[in-house]
Amino acid sequence: MKVNEYPQIAVVHGEDPKDFQEQFNEKMKELAEFKPTFEFMSKHELTAIISYIYKERVMDCVADEFHAEGIHYLCKNCPYMDDPKDKRVMRCGCKYSDLGMTHKMHEACEIFYRDLKAGKIEPLADYER
Repeated sequence: MKVNEYPQIAVVHGEDPKDFQEQFNEKMKELAEFKPTFEFMSKHELTAIISYIYKERVMDCVADEFHAEGIHYLCKNCPYMDDPKDKRVMRCGCKYSDLGMTHKMHEACEIFYRDLKAGKIEPLADYER
């Protein structure tokens, strides 16, 4: 997942000290997750500039879509993996792996997630391997 960061500002201005205080506190509470910083304008009383970084998460692969929903699969759940049928062996052949081999406990690859989303394959349950 790619994260884009954008610097942002919010300006708070109040007509009287009580109004300014309420607006400032409300805006700081609203932006708390972005860890805001602030400075008061010396020329304009009752004005503050709040700076923060807005982070936008961009899903750049199909696996990210599944991970965002809390769904994770391992190579042992993939029907493309060549299972040696020996429960002691954890390294297995895989035609989609860069080296032609994978480990049963590795995160499933993008090809698995893409085909799963397209409905071409079904993940295998843990007890099937």
